[in-house]
Amino acid sequence: MYKKPTIRDVMEMANFMGVSERTARRYLQNPACMPDPERMLWDLHCNGRIVPESWPGIRFHGERLVTDTEYTLAYGQVQQYAWHIDCLQLLLRDLARLGQRVKEIEESPRQQLRKRDREALEKLQAVEQQMENGLPDLVRPAPTRHREYGC
Repeated sequence: MYKKPTIRDVMEMANFMGVSERTARRYLQNPACMPDPERMLWDLHCNGRIVPESWPGIRFHGERLVTDTEYTLAYGQVQQYAWHIDCLQLLLRDLARLGQRVKEIEESPRQQLRKRDREALEKLQAVEQQMENGLPDLVRPAPTRHREYGC
């Protein structure tokens, strides 16, 4: 549980688990101190499901996954994370292809490159040079005034 357990919660756990009220209160206030078999049994009783042992520190609380740090995840968030991981894998694959193409361009003689590829290579080398010197200072553009003196 997250907050101070109610008498009803304590009594329910004490009766179900066969432990004293004091032990039940301690388990409810800090689920990490509960032995694994008892925690799994209580999860099964409360939520109708048991978290696999390959997920240490994670438990169900209603329809949410809760970590030992009390961070909760809903089903939609898990789906979003899966989508973001798929996108990152696609980006990494494209980045690998881009790296191969850049290597081909750098290794080929400049005379054989198309004009567009030469310009792209020069821009890439300029950015690479800036990155070696550290990130450039960002300069904010000056505000644009349409009229010098009010409306």
